[in-house]
Amino acid sequence: MVECLKYLLLIFPFVGIAMLIGGLIYRRCLSAKIADCRRTSGIVVDNVLKPGGGFDSNWVYHPVVEYLAGKERFIVMGTVGYGRGKEMGSSSDVIYSPTNPQYAFIAEDYYFAPNMLLALGGTFLIFGSVLAVVLMK
Repeated sequence: MVECLKYLLLIFPFVGIAMLIGGLIYRRCLSAKIADCRRTSGIVVDNVLKPGGGFDSNWVYHPVVEYLAGKERFIVMGTVGYGRGKEMGSSSDVIYSPTNPQYAFIAEDYYFAPNMLLALGGTFLIFGSVLAVVLMK
């Protein structure tokens, strides 16, 4: 029975590889989606306190960033929440569509999900590989 469980732990490196591949594909899709978009610098003008969502019962701050597209000013709220609000007046990069400047994202939030997949995939791959080497001796 213990011998079978030893081989069951080998699933970790394979899950890590799958997560790494998925993260790379997801990141490439997001990059293609914003290929025609422009990047500009915005200023944090507010922080909105909202519930974390999902299983997270904590409240988090979503930054509100004002940016200039052409001669018009627009506002975008971040999709990723932080435990502490961003400092008012600080700079934050914004990605926006030149054809529809209201369609925008805060740059550091845009790749959050694929970066998490890549980080978790790398962790699973390293942890699973070390575990496999140790247990297979």
